[in-house]
Amino acid sequence: MALGLSGVLKRCLRRDAPGRQLVKKVVPDAADYVVLKLKHSAFYATPLETLLSYMKAKAVILVGLTTDACIVSALARSMYETWSCSFPLIASAHFGNVTIKTHLNL
Repeated sequence: MALGLSGVLKRCLRRDAPGRQLVKKVVPDAADYVVLKLKHSAFYATPLETLLSYMKAKAVILVGLTTDACIVSALARSMYETWSCSFPLIASAHFGNVTIKTHLNL
């Protein structure tokens, strides 16, 4: 079932939704570009690469829920392009004892 952005926001802003307080702080404005992703990487089957090229982006800042899936996948993909990539460790969670440094062999 495809929800689209309005459906996703509606679901995430329900009173009983986990993370509701965080979602309220990051609801996009009408002028913001929004890319909904279906899989681990924000680049897989999305228009993100085209959008970044159109905007002539020079840098990508990745934030997300899990470092061991979504962030690592997107970071690995973006590192092959000409964008400067950064990843604030405070802007992600991870499961277990695995860290972003482990995934990227830093």
